[in-house]
Amino acid sequence: MHRRWYQALIIAAAVGLPACVYVPASSYLPNGGTTWSTSKSEASARLTVSLKLDTLKTASSVMDGAYWQTNQVTVSVLRDHQLLDIKTFAVGALSADKLKLAFENLSEGTVQVIVEVHDPDGVQIGEGSEEITLRAGRKASLTLAVVPTQTDPDDDFGNDPYPSPRPLAHADPNAFFVSQMYDTKWNPGAPAWSQNCGPASLAMVLKAYDMIPPLIGTPEDPQEFIRKTRRAMMGNEDDYKLSSLEDLERGAERMGLYHERTYGFESVRTAVSLGKPVIVAGNPVAYSGRFTSEQYAPFDGGHFVLVTGVTSSQVYLNDPLSRQGNITVSIADFKRYMAHQDWNVGMTAYR
Repeated sequence: MHRRWYQALIIAAAVGLPACVYVPASSYLPNGGTTWSTSKSEASARLTVSLKLDTLKTASSVMDGAYWQTNQVTVSVLRDHQLLDIKTFAVGALSADKLKLAFENLSEGTVQVIVEVHDPDGVQIGEGSEEITLRAGRKASLTLAVVPTQTDPDDDFGNDPYPSPRPLAHADPNAFFVSQMYDTKWNPGAPAWSQNCGPASLAMVLKAYDMIPPLIGTPEDPQEFIRKTRRAMMGNEDDYKLSSLEDLERGAERMGLYHERTYGFESVRTAVSLGKPVIVAGNPVAYSGRFTSEQYAPFDGGHFVLVTGVTSSQVYLNDPLSRQGNITVSIADFKRYMAHQDWNVGMTAYR
């Protein structure tokens, strides 16, 4: 389900798709104050965020007991729809009522700080948001009260209108193909193996629209492109940490993409016919045996691929495990891929 860019989704607990699937939730309330002091840096700003968590311990019955579990806190810093930095950490019964964290090397200008707290079941239990103007060569302090999340029964994001997708910047799917693993042509900087199928699939969508993830230094480096996409999705650059469909949705939103869930092959076919790239979960063992090891890295397990085209009999894939770029599989094989553990699910991601 689509959320606007400013409705950041943070995830905490696994329930069971390719690697781990979380339940997203999002909203925020403003609270807090700011102070200024001099910083040693003359070229950038430093922001210290103090989180007041005591309100979670004294909340109403909706919150009873929730804080005494291990909950996930994510703090995001954004400017003009772009994610500048993100930090995640766990809090529990022994955590202090007030926690501090620092964001370094931020450029001058107004930023928005968003904090969200999710319990182990992925339910959002706390939130906060505030804007602050940063000045080069100074450090700023922001105090943010984390308050219990309020649910609005009339807030039905599923009724948001979806715009027509923009044309891709590249018609040839090989122009935006990247591999999740080492390959002399497609990703010479990648490790020999990784769990980057999700970040690589979303990275290919970004490249298809000539977009780049935040915090990237060298967009031409496929591996850095994947890792910065992963950071926007999950707050880490760990090549071996599994990703979920909800991670992909969160990353898409943070980078200004629309997204919708797809269920079943016909939903994928329809989305592609409308010009929407689709990332689909499944198991590539359904078709990997039709390729040599020089053409495809065999794998049996949960995986993500980017569907770039569908004909009456074939499906075109930018599969991060391919060693030859875009590949073609039969519709029958792709349906078997989707049917892994009865998932049959994917998501569009488009501008």
